[in-house]
Amino acid sequence: MKKALLKDCFKEIVKGFKRFISILLIVLLGVGFFAGIKATSPDMKLTLDTYFDDLNVMDIQVISTLGLTDEDITELEKLDEIENAEGTYQTDAIVTAGDEQFVVKLESLTSEISNEENTINNLQVTNGRLPENQNECVVEEGFLLGTDYKIGDTIKIDVDNITDDDGNDIALLKNNELQIVGTVKSPMYISSDRGTTKLGSGVINYYLYVHPDNINANIYTNIYLTVQGARDLRTYDDKYEDLIEEAEDEIEKIADARKEARYNALYDKAYQKLQDAKNEFETQKADGEKQLQDAENEINSAKNQLEQGRNEIAANRANANNEFNEAGKQLLDAKNTLEQNENDFNAKKQEAEKQISDYETSLNELKQIQTQYNNLQNTLSTSKSQLEILEKQLEELENQANQGQNNVNNSVQNQIANEVEENTSNEEQIETLKNQIEELNSSISRIEAGLLVIDKQLEAQGITDINQTVSSIETAIQTAKTELENGQNQIDSAKAELQSREEQLNSTKSSTYAELDSAERRLDESEKQIEEAEVELAKSREEFNSKIADAEKELDDAEEEVNSIERPTWYILDRQQNAGYVSYMQDTDRVANLAQVFPIVFFIVAALISLTSMTRMVEEQRVQIGTLKALGYNKLQIASKYIIYATLATVIGGAIGLVIGFSLLPKVIADIYAMVYDVPSVILAFNMQYATIGMLVAMVCTIGATAYSCYKTLKQKPATLMRPKAPKPGKRVLLERITFIWKRLNFTKKVTARNIFRYKKRFMMTIIGVGGCTALIIAGFGLRDAISSMIPSQYGKIDLYNISVTLKDEYKNEELENIDNILKDYEYTEDVLNANVQSVTIDKDDNTQSIQLIVPQNVEELSNFIVLESRTNNDEKYALDDTGVIITEKLSKLLDIKVGDEIKIVNSDDKECAVKVNAITENYIYHYIYMTPNLYNQLYDTRIGYNVVYVNTTDMTEEQEDGLGEQILSNGDYISGVTFMSNTENIFAEVMNNMDLVVWILIISAGLLAFVVLYNLLNANITERIRELATIKVLGFYDKEVYDYISRETIILTILGMLVGIGGGYFLTLYIIKTCEIDMLMFNPQITVWSYLFGVLITAVFAIIVNIITYFSLKKIDMIESLKSVE
Repeated sequence: MKKALLKDCFKEIVKGFKRFISILLIVLLGVGFFAGIKATSPDMKLTLDTYFDDLNVMDIQVISTLGLTDEDITELEKLDEIENAEGTYQTDAIVTAGDEQFVVKLESLTSEISNEENTINNLQVTNGRLPENQNECVVEEGFLLGTDYKIGDTIKIDVDNITDDDGNDIALLKNNELQIVGTVKSPMYISSDRGTTKLGSGVINYYLYVHPDNINANIYTNIYLTVQGARDLRTYDDKYEDLIEEAEDEIEKIADARKEARYNALYDKAYQKLQDAKNEFETQKADGEKQLQDAENEINSAKNQLEQGRNEIAANRANANNEFNEAGKQLLDAKNTLEQNENDFNAKKQEAEKQISDYETSLNELKQIQTQYNNLQNTLSTSKSQLEILEKQLEELENQANQGQNNVNNSVQNQIANEVEENTSNEEQIETLKNQIEELNSSISRIEAGLLVIDKQLEAQGITDINQTVSSIETAIQTAKTELENGQNQIDSAKAELQSREEQLNSTKSSTYAELDSAERRLDESEKQIEEAEVELAKSREEFNSKIADAEKELDDAEEEVNSIERPTWYILDRQQNAGYVSYMQDTDRVANLAQVFPIVFFIVAALISLTSMTRMVEEQRVQIGTLKALGYNKLQIASKYIIYATLATVIGGAIGLVIGFSLLPKVIADIYAMVYDVPSVILAFNMQYATIGMLVAMVCTIGATAYSCYKTLKQKPATLMRPKAPKPGKRVLLERITFIWKRLNFTKKVTARNIFRYKKRFMMTIIGVGGCTALIIAGFGLRDAISSMIPSQYGKIDLYNISVTLKDEYKNEELENIDNILKDYEYTEDVLNANVQSVTIDKDDNTQSIQLIVPQNVEELSNFIVLESRTNNDEKYALDDTGVIITEKLSKLLDIKVGDEIKIVNSDDKECAVKVNAITENYIYHYIYMTPNLYNQLYDTRIGYNVVYVNTTDMTEEQEDGLGEQILSNGDYISGVTFMSNTENIFAEVMNNMDLVVWILIISAGLLAFVVLYNLLNANITERIRELATIKVLGFYDKEVYDYISRETIILTILGMLVGIGGGYFLTLYIIKTCEIDMLMFNPQITVWSYLFGVLITAVFAIIVNIITYFSLKKIDMIESLKSVE
């Protein structure tokens, strides 16, 4: 009997394969989606737990306000709960890459630097190797990607000095120029958040590790601990947390003793140092007083020497005056004598000069006579010579004339030729010569007469020889002149000697007085030096007394500081204080939250489809059920056939769904989160719990629906079951009561309306199924809208600035104005706004959030760079004032802050102040607080500086941005970094675009569900009304008319379902957005019209496809077979 039922069951599967497949597919989708999305969170957690176990990540870390020692490690390792303890040193540092500076988290490797089993927080070397000496370091992979460095390069690390236990200021690193020898991944930094810092822009960019030998400190900042048995537990289980709490309790028990030991060690050193300082102070004080007394004695001695010097100079000046007066008197007598001699000489000189003048006058006259006399004599002699020549020539001419000789002496002829121009006849020449001779004789006579007159004159004067007389007079004149010259020379020599004596006297006098004056000046300088020395002594004494007072105050302060040394505080932290770990766990929980809503929709639809399918199947076989019941089969035996049928569909569909769900969805979702978290590929595990739940829920939906259908049918008697089910009685539907509509409907449309309202179960199932699918599709597109509109809203609507320039320090006044002028001078710059940007924290109800505080220098210009407005009402703009702050919307939601609330803000200097919240502004990425500079100065009692400049520019190409960035970074004295908002926008856009995978998974799943639902319902509708459809075909309806008869109902119900789905999609989207958001992001809960349209269109497309399939199914209806009587 059982075998017969079982065979009949399998035959039914083959016969109604479409129904079987529809149930199988709906179960596959429901179980697969449920199992996959539910398993994603555990798989991701398992992956992280395995990753932590493989790298032996710390379970607990201890941090102390006064540092930790090797003795602390030893005492911690003695605890039974502690498996291993290792110390390390952490600090923040700056690394320069080109013109840009980055803040890094610097940490020393533990003493065990190899990847051994007992090493805590093992590093995963991705390239190169770990440091082997103090000159090497390793960095995270992102450091090489974000800078121009590569393995083998040397970087310079700028890190603040530290104070050792002896109070000395020492360098933290022995060597701050380190070679990069490898890249690593640290399990302590699985998220992109590296934490905040007081350096640079306030955000840590990268992490790096150095060799422990490079650390100068003799203490540790952190001690990492692993707990016995913790690796055997899951890090996210309650058992693990209980084990860690027990270990923390044991650590607390020894903490007080260790803190006291650390306090005593520091106090003893500080006290001993204070005593040494006091002794040194007393010694230096005595030495200082002795030096001051010695200086005073030297000044007094110098004063005495100065007085003696002045007396000596006065005596020397008096002696010099007497000697110079006597010399001056002698010089004056010599001058008088010289003057008398000169006067006498001048008198004699006048007489001599007169005598010489007379001599010279006589001499000139005699010389004139002498010259005249000599000239006459010379002329006489010449004339006589010429006369002789002429007489000789005349004689020769006469001889030539008398003798007729033609031979004339050449020399005579030449002389005649020279004196006579033309060659005349001898007679003419003779006549001429005679005339010349006569003239010469006449001239000679005149000359001789003149000479005779001169001789007589000279004889009258007693001069016999004029030449001798002239010579005698010249000699006398020369003698007189020589005597005068000698006399003048003697006078001049006497004058020169007298002048020399006077000059020598003056020189001696000048040099003597100069020496005396110089000596007096030296004494004046000495006196001035003494005065300065006295002033300096007084100043030194004052400084000495001041230093003594300061030193005494320092000693008092030091003593007070020693006495006020606070006992250290130990912070015992576990993995829950690791930001990356907490964020990762929160995100896995959000994924788990998604599993709370989507599978429910799938299973609800699956239950409806199963109920419809199995009810239809039971109704179709009511005659067989009645026959079996009449033959003696009990209810359970009869129902088992249908239960087995549903069970097989559920098991097969569920098994396939589990395989697909466990292997596909976790990997896809984990790969998306891998863009944010640095963890290994997800470990895919078969989760028996979720597999069981999924299968049980699916079975409840299908088998429960089957059992319900069977129960309703099996309650009837066999005779009733063996007859066809009576059709529902006809009655007026609601639409018939609206007469003005009903009258305008033709017959087929009226039939359609009656069918829709008559079969209320089918009506509700179709609307719920289609509505659920449409809602899922709209939710997928709505989530996509929320993600895609977030970036344009943040960087196009809220953040209007194009560049964020990070300064090396906080600047004010002239330096800040100079920076602004530099930036404004660039080609593409339009305007700038200075701001102070720092990382602050807000703590409310144990929920601590790290936030960026922005304090603009010019509050009025802030709206040109950052828009503060309401998200729900863009016309409502906010303005900063000195009465409170403006916070971003996501922050207000996380901490449950409302307008008017008071919040406490801890700034970068760890100073906490309370301030009122004036408004909550729209923002989507990160958390911000906006405050005026006046309010900041008032709250924190300071004068704020500015470390960031926001820059508005014209539109630029990527190349132009690169060029402008290089120009800005060239001002290395002021600027440490430049961030173009286009780059930031692209980075976020790339990450957000990857979220589309999840969206499309949701959309595809919902689409498949819609197809299965529509196909199943339509197929059930056709099967249920097969006799009706065969009847109208027999009555002459064409295939198209029959198709319209059925499809019209489907279309109307689909449209109604889509309308329901539009409303459901809106609320489902809001829930998904709230569930999927992470702390630093707020999705834009704004669903576009296109999302609704796409949701409706996709549902409509699947409806059309199903209707097309239905069209061919209707054509295959066998009218004769369908109209056969079941009786």
